[in-house]
Amino acid sequence: MPRHAEPDDEPAYEEIGGGLIEDAPSHQASAGGSRSGGATGVEMSDGDWEPWADGAAPVRRARLHSVVAVLSAAGRECWAAIRSVRFWLGVAAGLLAPAAVAVGLASFAMANQWFEYGGAWIGGVVIGASFVPLSAAVLGTIWGFGRPRTEGAAGAGARVAASGAKGLVFAVVAGMMILLAGAPAEASDIGGPPAQGTAGLAGAAVVVIFVEALLFGALGAGARLLFRRALPGALLAGVLVAVLGVVNVVVTVLLLPSTFVPERVSVPVNVSRDASGRLVSYECVGDPVRLELVLHSERVLWISAGNPAVIYGTVASGLVPESNDIAWLLPELQRGFEGPAREVACINGVASDEIQPAPPLWLVGLAGQAAIAAVLLVPGRRLAVRRLARATDGS
Repeated sequence: MPRHAEPDDEPAYEEIGGGLIEDAPSHQASAGGSRSGGATGVEMSDGDWEPWADGAAPVRRARLHSVVAVLSAAGRECWAAIRSVRFWLGVAAGLLAPAAVAVGLASFAMANQWFEYGGAWIGGVVIGASFVPLSAAVLGTIWGFGRPRTEGAAGAGARVAASGAKGLVFAVVAGMMILLAGAPAEASDIGGPPAQGTAGLAGAAVVVIFVEALLFGALGAGARLLFRRALPGALLAGVLVAVLGVVNVVVTVLLLPSTFVPERVSVPVNVSRDASGRLVSYECVGDPVRLELVLHSERVLWISAGNPAVIYGTVASGLVPESNDIAWLLPELQRGFEGPAREVACINGVASDEIQPAPPLWLVGLAGQAAIAAVLLVPGRRLAVRRLARATDGS
């Protein structure tokens, strides 16, 4: 009789990862010893061991793909904008408005004999170049505020990157216009050519315009993402642009007279000055007993630091020849931010080597703009992701 196989009472187990993980050869195990933490690996052709991926590589690849997707979407949007009439109408308006302001102010100054014709020419170029970054801020806000083609956080990043790309195009066009406007002055030495040539003014304008378009693009995108509806975000963005572009300067000018205060000063000795007459170094003798009226403009100038025109003025400081009648204005912005210690010696008995240097005014302004944009964009992106997730779950 055929013998029947006895039933197997032992449970059957399925090998996990069968065929995927090869055990280390015995000579590798004996030579290399046990790996720390029991980490497994795969043997390469040259005998080296490579640990298994711990999950960081897929995360890095996902982030890289996200960045590439954002930049690709921004590039497509910028290319589509360049081929549209609306974009070039905005560029034209952003250049014509500063040009009109420059012509008006230069003509007014020349009519009041603030400077002669030659100075008015270069002065008009400088004034016009200073107002172009303000146009870039307005355009950047509009570009960043537009409805993104991609929803969620990726859409916000694409809008900001596209604003920067459009701003770069606008900056290049504006730089060429500044070069053309300053060419007659350079050719005939009207009012003295700029110290670095008109190319210096144009180069500074290109950099500032690009940065302003990028930062205000982030501001506009953040304002749009904070709200479900476009109207509250548009009002918020408009108020912020008005504050950073106009209101801060008006408030600074109104508060400036209040910074005239009497200070006690002592007797300065070993005083040295630069070519412009500003104090470079000095020592103080005796107690500060004499009163002198001092302008503490540094107490209010920080308010206007975020204005795009002020930022360009401080960046372009030194590019206008000292012989020009407008040359004093741009350096005075930074000098006023440094305080009165270079104008009045020994305030409260403090010598020149004890004075702390002030940071560049343009750096303070850009940092303030970036902080405002981040305050809007970071929570706006999170809210956009949550709204997208809820809409997806609801569908």
